[in-house]
Amino acid sequence: MKKILGILGILLVVTIITAMADPNAFLGSSNIQNLLRRTALFGIISIGVAFVIITSGIDLSIGSMVCLVGCGLPYMLMELKWPLWVALSLVFLVSLGIGMFHGVMITKLKLQPFVVTLCGLLFYRGITRGFTNDQPMGFKDQFKEIRPLGTALFPIDQVLHWLAIALVILLVVGLVAFRKYLKKWILISTVAGIGLSFVGSKALRLDHPEILGFEIKRGDSYLTVKLPPRVASLGYSTRDEKGEWSSLNTKKIKQREVKDGQYTVKIFREWKQEDIRIESVPLLSIPAPCFILLAVAIAAAVFLNCTIYGRYLLALGRNEQAAKFSGINTDRMILLAYVICALLSGLGGMLFVLDINNANPSSFGNFFELYAIAAAVLGGCSLRGGEGSILGVVIGAALMQVLRNMINLVEAIPKNIEFAVIGAVILVGVAADEVVRRVAAKRRAAKQVEAAKTPA
Repeated sequence: MKKILGILGILLVVTIITAMADPNAFLGSSNIQNLLRRTALFGIISIGVAFVIITSGIDLSIGSMVCLVGCGLPYMLMELKWPLWVALSLVFLVSLGIGMFHGVMITKLKLQPFVVTLCGLLFYRGITRGFTNDQPMGFKDQFKEIRPLGTALFPIDQVLHWLAIALVILLVVGLVAFRKYLKKWILISTVAGIGLSFVGSKALRLDHPEILGFEIKRGDSYLTVKLPPRVASLGYSTRDEKGEWSSLNTKKIKQREVKDGQYTVKIFREWKQEDIRIESVPLLSIPAPCFILLAVAIAAAVFLNCTIYGRYLLALGRNEQAAKFSGINTDRMILLAYVICALLSGLGGMLFVLDINNANPSSFGNFFELYAIAAAVLGGCSLRGGEGSILGVVIGAALMQVLRNMINLVEAIPKNIEFAVIGAVILVGVAADEVVRRVAAKRRAAKQVEAAKTPA
């Protein structure tokens, strides 16, 4: 818990410094949404590598796996014209197979994880560059049924409304089925969460603009709208001949152009009024990968902290020999850790390519393993194994993305030292872990000496 509070404190300090350095850029809704999306995407692969680090292993092939899946999925769909379910099934099977391959090489042939996954780093990227012929892969404007997994945005007021309803359901289920296990602080926190969520959903909801007039001038369409209070940006979408609506185009409102609460939106090209939709842009929207990260993090935390297999993984990381003598099948646990890491790397690769819709085999996923390992180490995963916190890993991933954002936004920091910052962060994390371990060992030794001196 102390490690989590420490990394959370560092995250808050870095966030405040960056916000003070350039508040307009950092606190803008688009930047916050991008930060949330990147944190979610890197958080997913960081949770995967955390399971490996907990067993005192390492996985250097994450970036190449992201590249393999990120290029392979659009290649199968766009070039080979395979059905979507076949391509997704193959992505799952390939990820599963890679995890099992790593685990078998490490447990049965007794190869070092560093060597196995380093070879994987080279092998998977080489295969990807081979079958794609080094050509960028993407979905263009097709497969819109899966693109929202990476690109969809959910207004914050709706999210808070859903959260309040979910908390009400959990409270009712808890009172009916688990009443004797509920403590007072849990009840108070849940009720407070319900109230805050409902109040927040009402306070952050924006009314949609009302169309007052429509005209066409010189081939462009002009919509005059009645502007609701607190609206700083408007979004518009258009409908083509096939009846499909375009993605939302955002237009920031210039207050000097607002007259008597009315604002005129210029839409390039001549449109019919019924083929144009105008709506208020939410103050903040939550990207879809954040909800995927939440599901993965909850499942990983429950598995690690509330199941016997999670305790096996932690015991294995602390002392593999002792775990083996206590009856734990250590080979199976190591295999499981690498399978989890590979599956989450595959999921991350799919979400990354759905997000940007363009994957270059020579660069897609480069150095992603460094971000993942740094997030896991910062989040409390000891490289010796036996320690780890899923919440800490997510906070570590957020810290890495805020640091990247700070480098890009703060003019006083050179833009080309990003990897130096990552290296320094990993070094500080490992050094801090070593210092904490030595201090804890000295305290335990001192307590044992005092206990030995104390008469029975």
